[in-house]
Amino acid sequence: VLGRWGSEAGWIGLGILAIVLVAVIWRVFDDGERAPVGGGAAPAPAAAAREAGSAADRSDAIWLVALYGLAGFGYIITATFLPVIARQALPGSPWPDFFWPLFGLAIIPGALIGARAPTHWDNRLLLAGAYALQALGVVLSVAWPSIAGFALGSLLLGMPFTAITLFAMRDARRLRGNAAAGLIGYATASYGVGQIIGPLFAAPLAQRTGSFQLPLLVAAAALALGAVLFALVWSKSRRAMAD
Repeated sequence: VLGRWGSEAGWIGLGILAIVLVAVIWRVFDDGERAPVGGGAAPAPAAAAREAGSAADRSDAIWLVALYGLAGFGYIITATFLPVIARQALPGSPWPDFFWPLFGLAIIPGALIGARAPTHWDNRLLLAGAYALQALGVVLSVAWPSIAGFALGSLLLGMPFTAITLFAMRDARRLRGNAAAGLIGYATASYGVGQIIGPLFAAPLAQRTGSFQLPLLVAAAALALGAVLFALVWSKSRRAMAD
């Protein structure tokens, strides 16, 4: 449909659809709370009183913000340039047009699986696993530049996509309770910075080298580093609790 009507009509149509969907779900966000009459501040919940948290919680919050940015950087290079990368590897093939929709379709089961992950599982370990899956998906684009390799890579990149956001936001709630909005904002900003830096880093390097191989390997390394560091943060937390 977008190919027939053009990108401008696509953006307008998707924008209108987004507005309609926001209107449909708007009441979901009404928690029933109202500001007290007279303009006074509502009583802060117990979680808000603990917003500053312990030193360990502050350290975990810093790690969450920093490592969430690696997710934005690591996935965006493949997500942005996937059709270009696939067409370079498979000249004349009709398949490159299908890898991006496959990435999108993979998000659906990934979101459903992530939402059903038991809440007692540690979010940092879940994030480590999701980062590792995305790193493997990115590597496949380099190590196995075939129809099967790009298809499997698209699935592995797409499935953890929204699950990563879910686990990160859930960890922010663990650290800040109902006062997690500020931490979520910082983490989201970090993710956005990673998304901006990724293409700015990849495009000139690919133009200079004539290939996306090196940018993709750097992206995979960033995701792998995030997985290792999340696992280390979890391990350090476990040791501190045992002591």
